[in-house]
Amino acid sequence: MLATKRKLSHVTKGSIFDDRDLFTPEESAVLKVKSALLDAIQQEVDRKRYTQARLGKILDEYQPNVSNLLRGKISKFSIDKLVYYVSRLGLKTSMNVGSSGNRQMRQAVRPSRRKNGAAAA
Repeated sequence: MLATKRKLSHVTKGSIFDDRDLFTPEESAVLKVKSALLDAIQQEVDRKRYTQARLGKILDEYQPNVSNLLRGKISKFSIDKLVYYVSRLGLKTSMNVGSSGNRQMRQAVRPSRRKNGAAAA
């Protein structure tokens, strides 16, 4: 049996979201926010070891949507919906906005756990 070789069709340096051949700057910004929210959700789910059924009850969501969320199907969710999920999981969301030349802003949104059930400043 012959092994097939796959040629690299595209090489990305840095974040795939910043690749101008794939996304506009506006699409890139939206995808970065969505991915940060989704990452925080998935980390909390892993940390708490939620089943899909339990997560569905917490998020007040149907099982197919929970499955899509856990499988990382980011295009199926709006930023609003992901922020809603973050809140339902008891996480706090903060956002930093800066100029496009600001190298410190790697992740636009960083959810963090609330302290003692109250929103942290």
